[in-house]
Amino acid sequence: MKTLTNLLVLSIFTILLSCEKPKEVDDGRPRIKAISIAGIPQKDIEFIPERYVINVQLPADSPESGLRPTFKLTENTEFLKGIAADGMFKSTCGGGILKVANDKKTSIYRNITSYQINFKAAPGCPEPNGARPI
Repeated sequence: MKTLTNLLVLSIFTILLSCEKPKEVDDGRPRIKAISIAGIPQKDIEFIPERYVINVQLPADSPESGLRPTFKLTENTEFLKGIAADGMFKSTCGGGILKVANDKKTSIYRNITSYQINFKAAPGCPEPNGARPI
């Protein structure tokens, strides 16, 4: 009976360990770890790191001057494309590509990761390039 109890406890312990959340991938590649955007609730930002996709539901009153994102990046990572010099998304029409790279620049190789960012118009608002009255 004692052996059976020990075996049961060991089995439960093994199952609990197998349910542990996987650790963050650390393969040395430049990556975005998290994103937030001033004026947009976090529930309206869907970040899918394993698919390299960021979906942003825009509010009806999006500022025309652009959106100010805040990123958490892996160590030694910088933006190559997709963010203006002042750190803002200037165009929110449809979406685009964000490219991050390691800051170790060599003449032969630079590790780059690309993310697709999709901006979706607020519900009930016309699409940015949709039919507009003349």
